[in-house]
Amino acid sequence: MSWLKKFSVVAFLALAWMLTQSWPVLEHLTDSTWLSQYAKSAGGWTILASVGAMTVLLCIGLPRQVVGFVCGLWMGTAMGMALATFVSGLACALTYALARFWLSDWIAHRYSRRAESWQRWLTTDTFFKVLVIRLLPVGSNLVTNLLAGSLRVPPVAFVTASVIGYVPQTLIFALAGQGIAISSGGHLVASLVLFALATAVGIFLARRRHDVTEQVSDAKV
Repeated sequence: MSWLKKFSVVAFLALAWMLTQSWPVLEHLTDSTWLSQYAKSAGGWTILASVGAMTVLLCIGLPRQVVGFVCGLWMGTAMGMALATFVSGLACALTYALARFWLSDWIAHRYSRRAESWQRWLTTDTFFKVLVIRLLPVGSNLVTNLLAGSLRVPPVAFVTASVIGYVPQTLIFALAGQGIAISSGGHLVASLVLFALATAVGIFLARRRHDVTEQVSDAKV
């Protein structure tokens, strides 16, 4: 099995290099005119290649906020948000699966005590905890995906909560990208307001959950 893991790592890295090298958007990220023309002339293969390139880039650490911004600049707010959310969810599921295949045994062996405590924490109320993590503008998307996969947390709850939690920030950065594309200060102001609201909701949910947990603990005592 070790040779299969090594081969799959090399194959994935080779695919990542090929996709990123063949995706012209990376060379024109700040050129809204070029991006607009590229989007209008995009055929089925172009869209598929773009989805593949963005997915791979997210899997190797590209911030999902960048994808939301680029998609908003490229396709507008609604379509950009939809595409960026889909790609982010796809990358989340793929990274989780790869981490589960590549890293779970190594993590369990190398960090046995810590892995056990992390696993207990993440496998309890997985959906809620992941949702709060995704809503707050802190932490690393890549690290969260790798940790969840290597610790074998419930995949459906993890991916579902991640996709729902991605939506607010994806909308915010798609709005910002659309604002840059059409030189609209209103879009930029709206994105800042939504960013503040999404952060406030994440903090409120985290504190609310903490308060409920304390109340339940007190009642048991």
